[in-house]
Amino acid sequence: MESLQTIPDGDSSVYWLLSQAAPKVQRRRTCVLAAVKKNGLALDVASNNNKADKEIVLAAVAQDGDAFSYVDKSDKMWKEKDFVLQMVKMQGSALQYAHPSLTADEEVVMTAILNKGSALQYAADQFKANKDMAIAAVTNEGDAAFLHVAKTGVMWKDKDFVLPMVRMQGNALQYVDKRAEMWRDQEFVLRVVEMQGNALKFAADHLRADKKVVVAAVKESSDALEFVDKNATLWEDKAVVLSLVQSTGRALQFASEQIKENKEVVLAAVRTTPTAMRFASAQMTRDCDIMKDGRKEDGEQQAYTHREQAILSLGFTNSDYAANFVALLKRNEYLRNFKTYNPNSWRHSCCGPDFQNISDPCRGTNCTCKFADSQNLFEEAPGGEQKLAKQSCWRFSFQFHLEHEIKATRGFMIQVQDKNGLHDGQKIETEMAQQADVKIFRTMTTSEDVTADQLVFLEEAIKDWYNKGCKNHYMAEIRLR
Repeated sequence: MESLQTIPDGDSSVYWLLSQAAPKVQRRRTCVLAAVKKNGLALDVASNNNKADKEIVLAAVAQDGDAFSYVDKSDKMWKEKDFVLQMVKMQGSALQYAHPSLTADEEVVMTAILNKGSALQYAADQFKANKDMAIAAVTNEGDAAFLHVAKTGVMWKDKDFVLPMVRMQGNALQYVDKRAEMWRDQEFVLRVVEMQGNALKFAADHLRADKKVVVAAVKESSDALEFVDKNATLWEDKAVVLSLVQSTGRALQFASEQIKENKEVVLAAVRTTPTAMRFASAQMTRDCDIMKDGRKEDGEQQAYTHREQAILSLGFTNSDYAANFVALLKRNEYLRNFKTYNPNSWRHSCCGPDFQNISDPCRGTNCTCKFADSQNLFEEAPGGEQKLAKQSCWRFSFQFHLEHEIKATRGFMIQVQDKNGLHDGQKIETEMAQQADVKIFRTMTTSEDVTADQLVFLEEAIKDWYNKGCKNHYMAEIRLR
């Protein structure tokens, strides 16, 4: 073993030399100690006695953490605090082999979780409900450690625990005591809603009418609007309402009548949420500038810079979410340059009694649609071109656009899924698009609102698809919130 002096630390030659040595050498403490200092994994071929030798074991793990797997886990050394402290400082999960008296030792446990937060699972139960231990563990290892934090107890009423925990773990809010006194504390509630706006739901009544708290909550999540006191005096404050409508135009609905007549506020609301125009005063709805900002622009003619065409899948209800999506789509400098068909503008007839019956076999083909060709297709146009008849089955119309405009131009479908999920009619449209081998970009949300900034995610996904040659026709799901 003399040659160890010239071998670099960590060199596999050390492992080989010790494995080839005579048994008496493998048992010789000085040889093994010298070997593991060069390559900790050499502990694997050491004798059992040496695998239970504190100095050898610590030297091996210090050289290579993976050597820990070869350490004797049942030896009496695991009852010794000094040894365990040194070991968990290098390998926090080693706490699982410590004597129970040491898993209940605060210094040992804290040392372990500072190395590996999830080591908290091996600590005595009282430490899993210890504020300092829990914060240290989650700070160190996030989700893996949070799994082992006690989810009940007094610490979930302690704002000094709750605030850092919610900041680090979004789902921690579900375990917070919602009846605790801290929900009456403006500073606490303000900091919580800045991280999770919908936490306004748990705030004391007076804080649901607090200007700072409300603005912060709605800014973080427009859906927090649901929990704002609708009778609060803040709805008479122009600056507050202006801030709110810049997060969601829906806030205009609750503004005072005087604010609803304020052009700056109404314009901001309509720019954020086009359908908010209906909440403005009658005078404002007649204002040319307001109308220009809020119009849907469906009838406008424009030149499209993209040859490719798109088709929408919006559901049959013409919800505010879908209407706002379409309006914001037309404001997006990239997306507005695809000629885009909105099926809701020509969905008038169906060959079956129920427009959205997904069990109906019709999928818009000659073989499946029950309407005759004379009703479905085709009116003759100049030059012999055929086009859809006005009374055609909506499925036939949708399939016709898929095949003749979308697929033919290497286009795509944008499917807008609101927070309630897909409507049955959209499920039918999905089937037809997949049968036609048309790329589907499905946007998904948990919110009442859609914003111009969120559509950038859709824009980037479509650009990326074209940049890569449109080779992937699998559905792309894009989460907007």
